[in-house]
Amino acid sequence: MIDEQLAEYVRQQVMAGFGRGDIAKALLAAGWSSDDVNRALIALSVPMQNEPVANAAALPPAPPFTKPVATPAPSIPHSEPPAFAPVPSESVGTSPNAGTPAPEGLPQRSGPNGPLPGVFALVDAGWRIYCERLGTFVGIGVIQTVWQWIVAGVFLAGGLVFVLSGGASNFSMLALFVALALVFIVFVIFIGVTLNFAPFYVAGGHARSVGVKEALAEAWHRSGSLLWYTVAVSLATSGATLLFAGVPVGAVALIALFALGGGSLSAALGAGLGIFIALAVLGVLAVLVVLALVATWFLFGPWLVIEGAARGIGALRASRELVRGRFWPILGRWLGIAVLFVLAMIPILIVMAALAAAGSGGALVGRTLEGLYVALLLVPVIVGAQYTLYESVRSVPTTDARGRGWYVFLAVFGLLIVPALLLPAVLLASLNTARTKGSDFAVQSDLNTIRVESEIYYSKANSYGTAASCAEGMFASDPTEAMVVASLDRVNGGMTLCRADGTAYVVYSPLSSGGWCADSTGVSTAASAPPADGVYSCR
Repeated sequence: MIDEQLAEYVRQQVMAGFGRGDIAKALLAAGWSSDDVNRALIALSVPMQNEPVANAAALPPAPPFTKPVATPAPSIPHSEPPAFAPVPSESVGTSPNAGTPAPEGLPQRSGPNGPLPGVFALVDAGWRIYCERLGTFVGIGVIQTVWQWIVAGVFLAGGLVFVLSGGASNFSMLALFVALALVFIVFVIFIGVTLNFAPFYVAGGHARSVGVKEALAEAWHRSGSLLWYTVAVSLATSGATLLFAGVPVGAVALIALFALGGGSLSAALGAGLGIFIALAVLGVLAVLVVLALVATWFLFGPWLVIEGAARGIGALRASRELVRGRFWPILGRWLGIAVLFVLAMIPILIVMAALAAAGSGGALVGRTLEGLYVALLLVPVIVGAQYTLYESVRSVPTTDARGRGWYVFLAVFGLLIVPALLLPAVLLASLNTARTKGSDFAVQSDLNTIRVESEIYYSKANSYGTAASCAEGMFASDPTEAMVVASLDRVNGGMTLCRADGTAYVVYSPLSSGGWCADSTGVSTAASAPPADGVYSCR
């Protein structure tokens, strides 16, 4: 139930020509919770952006809104223009769930229970918006492409300067380069968020002809909120993927591993390769299903952040509430748009393949053309289609604030993926390193033992005997040496070299890197290669 005072205040501000962002800002400053504000704005069908009525300046200021035991809501000055204004304020309904007509030429938005526009209608609407604001979309796309080249050039130039200045061998220089790189990366992230979301402002503000400068300014103004939303989406998506796809499929794979091979991967693969192939396919399908689910839930989050109705985890929950009850229709339309996107990529992929076949320079030109094709044409049309879909469903009122803890759990679970993946990798790498060093040390110790036993053998027989391999002479007849040779063969896979001619001997074993050699002169040293044929010393 929406508070009547809150509803009346929102209606008056809409009639005065203000959009969601400005109204939400005033109500939040007055002490209302984001849940109350979001429910009121969506239930009353307040447009994302608005256009002041012709006599807006003559209207008296909206009466200050006072929440019980709260401070009055400040009036919204007319000197601060709303972020968007494509929908005339006269068309805004005053009853809950009243639909707001879409701009001329676009599909009309349905009511809460009405049908949504079809895939082709959405794409047609996105194309109309694109054609209407072609210059602005192209301008932002060109800026995006130029910025990508600038970033690549800066990183390349920085790397060359770092190498030429000897930064790797100078700690102070290394610390300076790392600090500068981190600052530049943070700057690049915020600029990237601004450029990526600027087309959203163009699509949402197409009716009042939002230009390149205004779209970039608005995106930069909300870049922090948009970045936080992007991080929240990434973490929640990762958490959902791990929880609902990775864990179940991984558990089934472990059960199959122990059931078929007793814990041995090679034995399990030999016993049931088809099962593991099926599990791999199942894992891919599970990930795709979870990604489709989460992407549909969070589809409208950017628009809610842009209009100031929610942010971060709150935007995820608010988007989920908009999708509630219409999941399958929205998913179907979004998958249809994705299929059309893939089909639209086929021509440019053919061009890229032809250019790549022409030479290495052609591949670079092809990638550049692909980037321009996506940034200048496909992305704007898709953003326009998404905006039209959002306008079609946003009249659905937000329900109670349930599920917030669930999304926080998914985000935290997603955050655990990084250490969950890195820690086993680090442990395995450390164990492999320790095992390798232990094996090398064991080889060196065994060769020293052979050197001592060979001298004992010589003191008794006054000769080292003759041997062309480790299975002959003293290496086989002396029990200690035979045992040590067997130990070496187990470590190096039977690659031990033994050779003796009565007055001299040499023994060599490969290590994880290079090898180790011992001979009758008392030498026990590292060796890059085994002794040549007919040689009985390590040098």
